Amino acid sequence: MSCSNTGECIKEGDEMDFQDTYTFREDNTVEKIRIRQNDTIKVEGTFNVTKSYYDTPAYTLQYEGEPKPEDIEIYSSCLSREEYLYVIQDDENILKNTVEDCDGPRMYYSREDQ
Repeated sequence: MSCSNTGECIKEGDEMDFQDTYTFREDNTVEKIRIRQNDTIKVEGTFNVTKSYYDTPAYTLQYEGEPKPEDIEIYSSCLSREEYLYVIQDDENILKNTVEDCDGPRMYYSREDQ
């Protein structure tokens, strides 16, 4: 789901211009895949789990390598190769990004355990 800084949520699920998938592995590696109009971008890296300001699990992701100009949009952060997601207070299965801190859209991701 994408929400603006004013709090208006405008698109979710298949209505989005792209679909993101995060895969968190037991060895603390992460893979993020973004599909947009039959184009697929993939980045990999590592993650650490800490506690957020709300005392919920938080994930700090660090992607490997130098970002290519055509892939820069996959990094949902102000810091290019580092991303921060945390579980919101109201629902333990919803992850929220922090892109709104740098005027990006607020993104919510549903969490599915496999």
